[in-house]
Amino acid sequence: MLQLIVFRIRELLIYVLIAVLAIGFFAENSTFPSVALKLFAISIAVILLFDERRAKSIRNGKDQSNGESDDRTNPDHLGSLTFYKDTHTSGESDINLLEETSVHSRSSGEFVPKVDVIEKTTSVMEQKDQSSTPNNSLGSSDLPAKFGDYVLHAELGRGASSLVFRARRAGASFDVALKVITAKEFQSQFLREMEIVKKLAHPNVVTAFECGTEHNRSFIAMELIEGNNLQQEVLNNGRLNKRTVFMYLFQAVLALEHAHSRGLIHRDIKPANFLITTTGNIKLSDLGMARETDISSLNDVPLADHDSIGGTIQYMAPEQAIAFDEADERSDIFSLGTTMIYLLTASPYVKGNSFQECYKNLTVAKIFNQPESGLLTEMEESVFNKMLAYDPDERYQNCSLLRDDLQTVLISLGCDLPKQSVRILIVEDDETDLRLVLIAIKKTNRSVQTKSTVYLHEAIEKLDTEEFDLVLLDLNLPDSTGLETVETFQKQNTNGVPVIVSTGMHDEILEEKCRKLGVIDFVEKDQVNASLLERQMFVALAKYQSSDTEIQS
Repeated sequence: MLQLIVFRIRELLIYVLIAVLAIGFFAENSTFPSVALKLFAISIAVILLFDERRAKSIRNGKDQSNGESDDRTNPDHLGSLTFYKDTHTSGESDINLLEETSVHSRSSGEFVPKVDVIEKTTSVMEQKDQSSTPNNSLGSSDLPAKFGDYVLHAELGRGASSLVFRARRAGASFDVALKVITAKEFQSQFLREMEIVKKLAHPNVVTAFECGTEHNRSFIAMELIEGNNLQQEVLNNGRLNKRTVFMYLFQAVLALEHAHSRGLIHRDIKPANFLITTTGNIKLSDLGMARETDISSLNDVPLADHDSIGGTIQYMAPEQAIAFDEADERSDIFSLGTTMIYLLTASPYVKGNSFQECYKNLTVAKIFNQPESGLLTEMEESVFNKMLAYDPDERYQNCSLLRDDLQTVLISLGCDLPKQSVRILIVEDDETDLRLVLIAIKKTNRSVQTKSTVYLHEAIEKLDTEEFDLVLLDLNLPDSTGLETVETFQKQNTNGVPVIVSTGMHDEILEEKCRKLGVIDFVEKDQVNASLLERQMFVALAKYQSSDTEIQS
């Protein structure tokens, strides 16, 4: 933003200088001492003007002197950050060139990249034929390479401000998607994203394992999703069947409902930001454009000025296109509706062959793509119509209301409802410490469901008769103490349910012995609070689910 203001002031000063020179030529009492001085001053002005035009060209990505192409026609400069493995080997771009996740100035018609641009992912082998490598020390030609505690094994994507790698931390049994910032001017925005990703803990949201800084570069290590995103799925296989679309829609609503409950508006909901897991579920990714609804906690660094819009125009709500910072929960719901129309029809909801045409069709002409007649029942069509109502006041006012209606639709389609919660077995004899913290978590995260017992033998019985995703196991119970508790429990844990051990003290030797028995993490009771425990549980789950990931060489 500051850079743009400087450019504008500089341009204004140049025009003022030219005007003064012109007045000097034609005024009767010219103050210029000689024609030579006038010509010299004019030459300076012309040179500065040329330099300004060239700087503007570079700013728009149109300067061809360095071999870079226009952002609007370069597939590697379209879209926003996603984490997935590209299954294509042809090297052809699957990107719809209209899906430009950038900030677009309505007054100047310029595209100013504001967020990471990584829609197309490629492997190291696929990039061997590419002639250019980013001007940084983490180019794919250097792989494998080390970045702090991580070994980089493949480049998954790149953008205006960052690179994303398939990486593995030393000693870990799973790979991650490691996003590393490469442009310092995006540091504040990246730090903001680092804080936001730690606020979410939900089975339908990509989990962030770790955020930090290494070699003066900030990074986020995130859960690596091996499947396609929804855009790739349609490009590969055509439009999806209705039952699948509504199943995905229900899970997407659960993810958005959680984000909204944490005070976050995503602002870039689109097919490419939903990733399909190996189990067929979907996860929401990319919080690079999210904003917090609590004004007091908003970051001081704006993503766009008042005369700009951000997001992806074909999936954007009209009020967001008109005033980007005015987007709210209902704007995300509209964008989710356009995403599902794309899945049903294989065509974007907003029609148009250019940004300007799409913007006009969204905000003025209201020219939209619709599902073919007869595809949806009256009830299903009613849900989409309410999601896509032009007036925000006529839409679903929150995701909870939408979830209830979608549940009715899924039942009418004969679908089993997708799993909506993480089930945790608590084996703890202290009625106050950990139990109270878990109660606090359940009040703010509807995806967490718990059952509890104070005895080890009861825990083992529950493990045999009920399904759990995670066990929180106290070492000291009325019928078992110390390492014996873990040994006995793990012998009966034939389904391999991940275990977090809770202890009253820090004991490295005991911790190492427990890890050898398959324990994935530890909780120190006197150090824990609701926020930390919630995050620790979801990180542990994501790590466990990723633990069978193998390096793709």
